[in-house]
Amino acid sequence: MAFGAAFGGAPAYGAPAANPFAKAAAPPAANPFAAPAAAAPAPFGAPPAVATGGFGGFGAPAATAGYGAPAANPFGAPAAPAAPASNPFGAPAATAGSSFGDRPVQLEQAGQSIDTISSISWAPSGRFLCTAGWDAKVRVFQLNAMPPAANAGATYKGAQNSIGAPVLDAKWLAEDQLVFCGLNRQVQIWNVTANSLTAVGIHDAGVRNVVPIPEMGAVVSAGFDKALRVFDVRTPRCVHVVPLASTVMSMDAALDLVVVAGGQIEASSNKAYNRRAGAIELFNMRMLPRPERQFESPLKFQSRVVKVFPDASSFVLGSVEGRCTFRLRDAARDGVKDAGGFNFRCHRDTHNNAYCVNAIDTQPNTGGAPGPGRSRPFSDVFITGGSNGSITLWDRGLRKRVSEQWPGRPQTPISALKFDPTGYYLAYAHGYDWSKGSLGRKEHMAEWGPQATSLHIHNVTEDDMTPRR
Repeated sequence: MAFGAAFGGAPAYGAPAANPFAKAAAPPAANPFAAPAAAAPAPFGAPPAVATGGFGGFGAPAATAGYGAPAANPFGAPAAPAAPASNPFGAPAATAGSSFGDRPVQLEQAGQSIDTISSISWAPSGRFLCTAGWDAKVRVFQLNAMPPAANAGATYKGAQNSIGAPVLDAKWLAEDQLVFCGLNRQVQIWNVTANSLTAVGIHDAGVRNVVPIPEMGAVVSAGFDKALRVFDVRTPRCVHVVPLASTVMSMDAALDLVVVAGGQIEASSNKAYNRRAGAIELFNMRMLPRPERQFESPLKFQSRVVKVFPDASSFVLGSVEGRCTFRLRDAARDGVKDAGGFNFRCHRDTHNNAYCVNAIDTQPNTGGAPGPGRSRPFSDVFITGGSNGSITLWDRGLRKRVSEQWPGRPQTPISALKFDPTGYYLAYAHGYDWSKGSLGRKEHMAEWGPQATSLHIHNVTEDDMTPRR
């Protein structure tokens, strides 16, 4: 069966009606996003000049329309780890030592080597998720049960394997379109229904992150060439190239806000920035190429990951030293050290050994009526995953840790995590993150073998999101 059928009648992505970019002969204005028009029915449309990818079919479908019963857990219940260190916020810590105990998702056919998962993304409907990996593949999975079912699990549907270089990030554009980037320097779109690839643009070096901005019909990418690029995916063409202060360590965006966390600043560069931690640059999509804010990282060591809250009011930055900083957008000004934000320690053990913060995500249940079975929304909750193998939930409003979980494999790094669009499911991946070099990778592979990389789906309960006293 072709993969397109697995989408249950997803609409064909032909050319959208009345596409204002379809026959644009003149170059765009200085900033084509300054006053965007009303959203088109299909904001991303279908990229022109589709090239054939190297992927075949997705095999036979599930017995039902994609919502069969999940398989049994082959690993059983994991042992409870030791209690973590005290709560860095001073408030009583949540009950520790608990474990999600989630069943692993079958990543591919048995016996095939799977490298570390670098990112996870959910389709807008929540029926599908994708992973980007260091083995140069983007994989797609179909959820076996929709929220709020417990222990949903997912079924492997197939992969795009003609990329030829490690993939560092992948995001869903629409229900059957993915945009991804990596060390091949390209930003590409994969239409999974037609199984076709389209090149959107290219950087001068590898591309660290890519983020769709559906409200503007754009995709933003940041690369190791010290450049932020904005692409109109309906044409496709590059409409902005913005020089950055340093090599990109991480980039994220929401609504009109783009936050870039840079690496070390060279000695000959701007001495106002901490050379070890680098610069933080905020951009307003309607004001490009001029940055909205530029300031020194509040953290002492290299940035690892940044996440913007969905309302674009604030962001969280994590570093290699087991420390994060929360900052409000409007208060992030030069020379104002603690305005509108706070720093906190995380992913450390009782001996104060620090571990990298590899992944951060925010709870998408951001207001209005809470979902079924929940008494309140959780718009202030965000989550971090670290090299020590723990997943920690935090509340930005209360400035405290909500809970800390050890998903069955202590000291096995969490390489990526992502809430589904409803906030009921959390997908997370175990895998080696190179925080201990090549020797650490050999030890990791020797210990875990075929399970060195794993993907899990956790059913998020209200108890998970509620601070305990």
